[in-house]
Amino acid sequence: MKYSLYDDIKETAKLRSSQIAIIDHKNRVSYGDLIKSANLAATELKSAGMKEYSKSVLIGSDSAEYLISALAILANRGVFVSAGKEISNIDFNNLLDGIDIEFAIIEEQFLKNLKPKLLKECKSLQVGSKIFTVFKKCRKNTQNNSSFTDINPAFIRFSSGTTGASKGIVLSHETIKARTEAANHALKISEADVVLWLLPMAHHFAVTIMLFLRKGCTIDIAVDEKHSQIITKLLSGKITFVYATPYHYGNMIRAAQNMKKSGKLQKIQVPDTVRLLISTAMPLTEDLCAKFADFFGRFLNQAYGIIECGLPFINTKANAKTAITVGRHLPKYQVRLALQDESDTAGEILIKGDGFFDAYYDPWCLKEEVLAPGNWFHTGDLGKFLPGGYLHIVGRTKSVINFLGLKVFPEKIENILNTHPAVKEARVRGKNHSEFGEIPVAEIVPTYNSKICEIELTKYCSSHLPSHEIPQEFLPVEEIPKTRSGKILRKKQ
Repeated sequence: MKYSLYDDIKETAKLRSSQIAIIDHKNRVSYGDLIKSANLAATELKSAGMKEYSKSVLIGSDSAEYLISALAILANRGVFVSAGKEISNIDFNNLLDGIDIEFAIIEEQFLKNLKPKLLKECKSLQVGSKIFTVFKKCRKNTQNNSSFTDINPAFIRFSSGTTGASKGIVLSHETIKARTEAANHALKISEADVVLWLLPMAHHFAVTIMLFLRKGCTIDIAVDEKHSQIITKLLSGKITFVYATPYHYGNMIRAAQNMKKSGKLQKIQVPDTVRLLISTAMPLTEDLCAKFADFFGRFLNQAYGIIECGLPFINTKANAKTAITVGRHLPKYQVRLALQDESDTAGEILIKGDGFFDAYYDPWCLKEEVLAPGNWFHTGDLGKFLPGGYLHIVGRTKSVINFLGLKVFPEKIENILNTHPAVKEARVRGKNHSEFGEIPVAEIVPTYNSKICEIELTKYCSSHLPSHEIPQEFLPVEEIPKTRSGKILRKKQ
């Protein structure tokens, strides 16, 4: 029988049935109850027709119920398809079509904005205190290709991948196990850990969430909590591990400053019980790194994650000289830089090792067809090595904009802007931001006798795009710079 991540988690739960798996505000879910609830939800989904390798997208808030529903998909050996709750209706329906989704499980509060065109409602599913609506594909006799089922797929992340054309990065059960084990060489997660979780679960389910549950630790979901509550938890002595972005750490600094001014906080020092303060999803700035160290007495541990590769770099030995880097590569990986010239110090980062993705979904393409000779993966990121083998990420070769770890594609926004009657042509670029990583900024060539109205264009974009893809600035220009072949120049600001 093929390996199953869910069976792995069930075995972990047997050994520590009464231990708390999830803290979600006042709700505490033990490992025993986690498996019991996931099994019940899986039975309901199976009665709706979910089968082995049914591609199933889950839309919900970051909660215990979300994790239970995700595990229910895996319990049926279905394939969990990642999509964040911020997804627009247009992108949602493109996902249903592009990945050939068979089931959509949508939390009640998101039904107002998401209207699946290719699926029909088939049942209501109650998980804990939340109600989900289950939609099923209208067409019958959906068949997966044999290459897809042969790899034992568990997870698909909706992304264009490195090719810029492929949709969906496919990870097998075996691949996820391999990459979690590779990451845990550095993270050393165990049942003794209590993780302060601040990131969107949909985008991190396949590596860290699976690692935490496989190792039997406690996940304290604090995504929607006030900054002051997060600070209180951080300083409580109960947390051992933090998983967040530079944006969250910036909020912690401001919250702690306000709490100190108001007299609610006397001492600001991260206790030694916190083993690691992982910063991921986007690069740390030197300024934020220094401010956090000055204010909290600890250096952040930057990690470099890639959905195709896992977590090949985690800086567990951060200090004043190395905190801005992602550390040395983990033992299960190899890395090299593709330098354009012998005198260059920075080049594109190439990686190979355990836990690499299995395929791109559409058009179907196995990893062997994508990897460079020698099984190297081209990340599209630029880096340079500092003394001691520490890798510093200095930029990206791709045009993608990194907003809080979410990928924003300029071409998509430009296509929307170019449909507005006042816009003759648009170019969208990433602008560096100290907290968000990058923000999208639009340059607009107006049509004849038109004026650029920022409020109007923002409103127009908001009706077609999710909030993180709406340009933060609209700049009128006379023309858009292009290459000799007529393509838009993509140099970032």
